[in-house]
Amino acid sequence: MISLWMCANATYPSEGGYISCSKGHDLGIISPRMVKRGKPLVCRACNPCKDCDIMGSDIQRSERGWE
Repeated sequence: MISLWMCANATYPSEGGYISCSKGHDLGIISPRMVKRGKPLVCRACNPCKDCDIMGSDIQRSERGWE
């Protein structure tokens, strides 16, 4: 499964708002709070996406900078 932690097209809002896709795909509502809690962030839109730009493997919990 592809998560937002893996795709280079995922954009984090600078102030307020929700996580979005730089290619314009609808990710639904993913808040920065979910990111800060280290949620897996697997989106249905990302898995069949032809624009998905994999940066590497999923970031391990111990490397996310919180918890």
